[in-house]
Amino acid sequence: MLKKWHIVVLLLFYCNIAAYGQTATGSTRPRLGILPFTGGTEGDGETIATLFSLQDNIRDTFTVVPRTNAVNALVAEQAFQFSGYTDSDTIARLGQMLNADFVVSGHIRRFSGRNLVITTIVNVETFELLAGDYREYRNIEDIPALLPSITRNMITSVRRGVSDYPTWQ
Repeated sequence: MLKKWHIVVLLLFYCNIAAYGQTATGSTRPRLGILPFTGGTEGDGETIATLFSLQDNIRDTFTVVPRTNAVNALVAEQAFQFSGYTDSDTIARLGQMLNADFVVSGHIRRFSGRNLVITTIVNVETFELLAGDYREYRNIEDIPALLPSITRNMITSVRRGVSDYPTWQ
């Protein structure tokens, strides 16, 4: 009987670590929500958001809020209510609902004959737009190759913006 109790305690412990993004040393990494990129053709935005979340430097720096059906439903509902992710206030509100510290949003756009992928990161607590990045691409298939440098820029901006936080590593 005692063994079952130990298993339950261990499961709760590990669930707690996963839920709050704590590392083995007890420090907490910031939680990052990644919204589906808008624009493009069907499925492009979701694919780019997923690829963004799989970048090694993102996973090393943040605890990524899992993309579950509940999260997707929440994002879809809020997108309908707010008519898109067009400003940092809207993005920050979505981040608060997702229990994230930062939120990345992105757009796939055509502007002046150029294809652009535009990415922003917002501090959920302050509603501050910490960084923005845009890259030109020829074909949608070019975007995955751009993600490592985009994510590096986002991480650099976040670190600069939270350098006074006592738990930042």
